Amino acid sequence: MPTPLRAAALVLAVASPALWPLAAHATNGYFSHGYGAKGLGQAGVGIAWGQDALAAASNPANTGLVGNRVDAGVTWFAPRRSADITSNAFGPDERYSGDGKKTFFIPEFGITRQLSEQWGVGLAAYGNGGMNTEYRRNPYARFGATGTAGVDLEQLFITPSVAWKPTEAHSFSVGLNVAYQRFSAQGIGAFAGFSADPQRLSDRGTDGSLGAGVRVGWTGTVAPGVTLGATWASKVRGQFDDYRGLFADGGRFDVPENYGVGIAWRPKNLFKVFSGIALGAIGRSGCSGCAAWARAHASSRGVQSPDCTPTLRASALPARLRRCGAGP
Repeated sequence: MPTPLRAAALVLAVASPALWPLAAHATNGYFSHGYGAKGLGQAGVGIAWGQDALAAASNPANTGLVGNRVDAGVTWFAPRRSADITSNAFGPDERYSGDGKKTFFIPEFGITRQLSEQWGVGLAAYGNGGMNTEYRRNPYARFGATGTAGVDLEQLFITPSVAWKPTEAHSFSVGLNVAYQRFSAQGIGAFAGFSADPQRLSDRGTDGSLGAGVRVGWTGTVAPGVTLGATWASKVRGQFDDYRGLFADGGRFDVPENYGVGIAWRPKNLFKVFSGIALGAIGRSGCSGCAAWARAHASSRGVQSPDCTPTLRASALPARLRRCGAGP
């Protein structure tokens, strides 16, 4: 039978952000809030309006609308993570920093080609999401844990897609989501007594998982200046055998099914207004004493001004960007 000390420790292990922090590599759960430099600069909208070769990451239907392109980029991400333990009988109230690793660089790459007026193909590679903490001062030391505590999850997606435009107003597409995940956990071995597989709970190094699913999408101009978009992605099965004692169902960690809709409005081509809603489960639920997730939704909105080409100018003062339409 678990002792009161172990029971209290287990509750903290499951609930504390030291073990499962959201938004370590993302801002919508562990999903990225956008893909491509333009999409990220407009709050992540992209379901109804593709702007670069990363279009398939949001809606593969836009693969047939962006032309022949090659795009690459790197996102610099600097999250701030911490955990508080308060009103606890086994030690004083304390705050712990999880910023052992302070910055992350997330690369992305895409290429699209138009085969004809009706057919287009593309390939996008991007970080779909993830999470990370590194508590060099272990919050669970009061329960007997030793060493650095934390987790690291990384997800790489490679999405080849093909788009078909039966008319100029509509585009349909299907893509294959190939997902590679890596996960590691450390410093939580004090809770092995509550695990179904105590030897595969913590400090097992990095485990990998490869899976695949499909993503389908549609984009259509339904009125002058108004474009709608919709997309759906299937669940991608994942398995971390080295952490069978941490995850439910013997180490299962699926990339969840998700779907979304979006709208783009261009009033007289003066500017563009975007909006999108993403829905779906963001993980697994219904397990006890293990990592669990719930359903979530996220919405985003953005505005784009008329196209202009900024000019970088150098002088004795710091470099500046020339305003659209401004003189030298």
